[in-house]
Amino acid sequence: MMQPIRNYFLVATFSFLGLCLNTPVATATQVNLSDAPLYVSLVKSNLIMAVDDSISMDFEVLFSTNNGALWWNKNDHSFTGRDQNDNRVGGGVINFNKSGSLGNDWERAVYLFPNGTRQGNRVKGDDDDHVAIPPFPQYAWTRSPRYNKAYFDPSVTYKPWMNYGGQTFGKIDKTEAPSDPIRGNYKFDLTEKIKNDDEDFTFRLYEEMVIPKGTVYSEKEDNDWKTADQDITIEKDSADYGIEYFPATFYLPAQRPLPAGFGYTGPVVKDGYTPKGEKNLKRYEIKPKNFADSDAYEAAIQNFANWFSYYRKRHLAMRAGIGRSFADISDLRVGSVTINEAEKGNKNITMWDLSNTVDRNTFYETFYKYGSEGVTPNKQALNYIGKQFERTDANAPITESCQQNFGTLFTDGYAAKWSGAGVGNADGDKGAPYADTASNTIADISMSYYTKNLRPDLAEGEVPVPPACNGLNPDPRLDCNSNPHMVTFGIVLAQRGNVFEVDTAATADPYTNRPAWPGTNDFTTRGPSSVDDLWHATVNSRGAMLNAKTPLAINSAFKAVLNNIAGRKSSAAAVALSTGSISASTRIYQAQFNSATWAGKLLSFPINSDGSIGAELWNAGDLIPSAANRNIITYDGSSGVDFLWSNLNTTQQKALNTNITDITDALGEDRLAYLRGNDSNEISKGGVFRNRPVSVLGDIVNSAPIYVGVPAFRYPDTLESTAYSSFQSSNTNRTPMVYTGANDGMLHGFDAVTGVEKLAYVPSMVYNNLSRLTSPQYSHTYYVDGTPTVGDAFINGSWKTVLVGGLNAGGQGIYALDVTNPDNFDDSSVLWEFTDADLGYTFSRPNIVRMANGVWAAVFGSGYNNTKADGNASSTGDAVLFIVNLETGELIDKIISTEVGSDEDPTGQNRPNALATVTPIDSNGDINIDAIYAGDLFGNVWKFDVSSSNPGNWQIAFGATNAPEPLFTACASTTTPCPANDVQPITSRMDVGRGPQGSGIMVYFGTGKYVESADTGDQSLQTFYGIRDSGNTIADRDALLRQTIIYEGAATTLDGTIPPFEVRVTSDDKLTSESGWYLDLIPPSGLKEGERVVSDPILNAGRIIFTTLIPDTAACSPGGQGWLMELDALSGSRLAYTPFDLTNDGDFTNADLITLSDNTVVAISGKKGKEIPNTPGILNDGDREFKYISGSSGGIDTIAESTSGPSTGRQSWQQLK
Repeated sequence: MMQPIRNYFLVATFSFLGLCLNTPVATATQVNLSDAPLYVSLVKSNLIMAVDDSISMDFEVLFSTNNGALWWNKNDHSFTGRDQNDNRVGGGVINFNKSGSLGNDWERAVYLFPNGTRQGNRVKGDDDDHVAIPPFPQYAWTRSPRYNKAYFDPSVTYKPWMNYGGQTFGKIDKTEAPSDPIRGNYKFDLTEKIKNDDEDFTFRLYEEMVIPKGTVYSEKEDNDWKTADQDITIEKDSADYGIEYFPATFYLPAQRPLPAGFGYTGPVVKDGYTPKGEKNLKRYEIKPKNFADSDAYEAAIQNFANWFSYYRKRHLAMRAGIGRSFADISDLRVGSVTINEAEKGNKNITMWDLSNTVDRNTFYETFYKYGSEGVTPNKQALNYIGKQFERTDANAPITESCQQNFGTLFTDGYAAKWSGAGVGNADGDKGAPYADTASNTIADISMSYYTKNLRPDLAEGEVPVPPACNGLNPDPRLDCNSNPHMVTFGIVLAQRGNVFEVDTAATADPYTNRPAWPGTNDFTTRGPSSVDDLWHATVNSRGAMLNAKTPLAINSAFKAVLNNIAGRKSSAAAVALSTGSISASTRIYQAQFNSATWAGKLLSFPINSDGSIGAELWNAGDLIPSAANRNIITYDGSSGVDFLWSNLNTTQQKALNTNITDITDALGEDRLAYLRGNDSNEISKGGVFRNRPVSVLGDIVNSAPIYVGVPAFRYPDTLESTAYSSFQSSNTNRTPMVYTGANDGMLHGFDAVTGVEKLAYVPSMVYNNLSRLTSPQYSHTYYVDGTPTVGDAFINGSWKTVLVGGLNAGGQGIYALDVTNPDNFDDSSVLWEFTDADLGYTFSRPNIVRMANGVWAAVFGSGYNNTKADGNASSTGDAVLFIVNLETGELIDKIISTEVGSDEDPTGQNRPNALATVTPIDSNGDINIDAIYAGDLFGNVWKFDVSSSNPGNWQIAFGATNAPEPLFTACASTTTPCPANDVQPITSRMDVGRGPQGSGIMVYFGTGKYVESADTGDQSLQTFYGIRDSGNTIADRDALLRQTIIYEGAATTLDGTIPPFEVRVTSDDKLTSESGWYLDLIPPSGLKEGERVVSDPILNAGRIIFTTLIPDTAACSPGGQGWLMELDALSGSRLAYTPFDLTNDGDFTNADLITLSDNTVVAISGKKGKEIPNTPGILNDGDREFKYISGSSGGIDTIAESTSGPSTGRQSWQQLK
């Protein structure tokens, strides 16, 4: 009995061949490989920000009050005691002031460091507004981060603003600290007491305030300073005083310690009062005498100085936050405007492409100049953004029909009233949680620009939506609008509404706990209902509301918005299944990546009893352990070691000490910590490394997830000296795992039940590029991008479960790990790493096999660009088969070369040849492999004869030893040699089965290439073949039966059903004496579409199943489309029975057939998908099976198919598992 050797038994998966760019060398032209997936859309999302520049943005205080200001009540003679409804409640409650207005016994104080209006630093607008709070102990709480969220916090490190262009922002000089780094020129000496009674440098003292004894003050602007010899109570209504104070002062609650290492040794005086009037605040003055040494003092005063100049005011912190949040964002077009400019509406906004240096610098220059003036016209600002998205001029923000568009409103206070939007009650008929009863609210404005097609002149229905939108009753949280529209985000600064941040359940989930939105009579000028209204606006448009509780948190809020935007761009790699049939425990695992952040996901879903996919169980990207708790192993050149700095060899440390521009910067140890998952040195945390806003798990592009459960191979107990069944029994309860490689430099092993990462491995071959991952200028690079193979083998005297993996474009090497017990994975689990001069980028997925000499081996092809000048280059560029001892990592006897390399390139470009993933077979059922089939880049189909127990006799099956011949050469014509334009490259794995009547071996494969940028526009003819190996070579395609595509398009079934997809019908010519068959991938029209096969075919139940790819370079394409094809395996003809349930009734009957124009009733041969399909994962369910296809946009298509039909081909093949 012939048995194919299978090294993965759960699902055959499709890998998109995206490779890293290589520099050509003189001796050979390299395949010009892409650094990123070829199918990722280049259309960038639009973001227009409206930023608050109202007067309140200049405030130096932030309390949970109206506008965040401090409100003095003249009747109470106090800043405290009144709640949100102005009720007198006492208890140290900081006054709220419901109206937010002056008068009615209210006055407003907002400054701590008065320094005048002359340089644009506003102190007050009139005699009773925007004044400074005196630096008295009774108001010490205003200078404590415990109460004033804008004030200096010694536990926070305050970094300078981000540099841009030629503008740099360094550490602030403590003796010349500018009030604003850009606007104005007034500077403070933070090391000396300040004594100034000029008009705009004074503090406001209200009636019944007390000047404490010992205070140095001046009552007039005449420099008449005096020292209070006793407490002095202010008896008049209010007046401005000069007060001497030491600026570098802060207060902390007595129970709160200073941060470790702060170094404060001076006397700590508990003389500051809380809002309750309790003397419980300790005063700290940053003076040299108060610190243990000069280093501690300098660090503390530097941090205070940086806070003072870069974060003290709201607009300072806002500018800092925007600068840091956009530091590593390039995949975005952004426009920015202040809310008061937007209210004017007299000019169009300019969109800046953040990948363009000039645009980026202009963007930074623009927002760094923002200040504070005017009021808070939030409604007008959002309306302005929406109108900008409706523009159709040459510089319009929306340029593509699939573009995603976002408006963000940042505001620190309550909006001014305005009813001029003209949109009416746009959400009134939208149902919960959207509808309300008020008109022309900011929520209505948001709903209007969400529901309307902003660019009706562009194609409809092309904005990508989440896959779940295609299901029944999609989650209302999802943005399922496929026309150009605006999604609104709101960012508020430590604000709450009447519901938002008050009703915690509704705030957390307004869809489940539906808020009571404000009605018409609930809106007041500067009232908290405006916060609820903005929140409502974000719900209406499927955006999000962020509340920055401190000015420093503005950065995090903007990053959350950017992450949300980036998270809407997702593409999928492949799926794996936990079993071959449906049961209660069946799971499907899907790898995804995000092309905006290059973050990865590994998702787990249950399979329901009806074959449908259940709700997501977990995302492994969210479950990565902390950096210190991760189990990460690497290879130091001789053995496995823990991934720690001290364990790396000199070359590896040098690689990590080198930045993206090849400059040594000695940050290697920090980079290693970053790679382990430590985020403390990311830009968002004040560091210098690239932000990873979504997850530390990198993108998973071509590495299909592999499920490994209980050992289940069918090896006989007599095969080795130890019974395989004993090995099975001892591992019955081992942890099931999912393994996948990611482009974060690691192979990851996840608990298949919980999703928690249990192990990771960093191959030594990726170190040269690891430091790139930390750079804010990072652009996509491949690392551990190959799909691993896992199998059981007998090595080192016992049965083991071994994982062998390649890197695809990540490097030129193979690694092997012992994963028998994933719970005990450690440095001893690394078996070996392998590389060789003739080994290129390892796209050939390894196979784990037992050779005829009884030795277990890893078998793989040479991969791409083995002539690359990397210090270990091939001199020939030959396609090579490697057979490596699985136990030792050494070559077994020899390398078998095809003798077809750069000099034989049929295109004349002298490219190195590449052997694709190989297919070993066991033709006599003894577990040992007898032959290996593989295709190469030049279209050759090779058969390697490895049936001898003597490795010296292993050879290519046809031709002479020094002049081997392929079994067949794929060519679109019969001309010899094959013309350059007709060469059909083979880049995917083959499948094999018995020939007709059990005679010979059928070899199934498709042709085509999708590995370099030029491939996206290639229109050359490609073909799917089924050729029979009867012991002789096949001259050309004339020796094969030709099948054709006879129909393509819409269809109607016999019962009148019109399927929602195009169908394809092929011919049904009969095989006679031909040596196989072929199907050219060209529609009946004869118009070539560039269709090709770059995925692995599957032979199943007498059918050959494969997917095709038709690239599409249009900006709004998901990279292309493709077909799922199912043909008779022996003849290549269409099936005589229906494989597809076209009527979607769960049955497979004649009703699923269609009628052609000549009245022929036929079963279809294929169905077209709207995106690039992967090789399907297949689950059996009795008389039907389910195919799960992961597409290029991240969805999983579930297709129910029949299993009935003639039993041919596969009946003589048994998987070893």
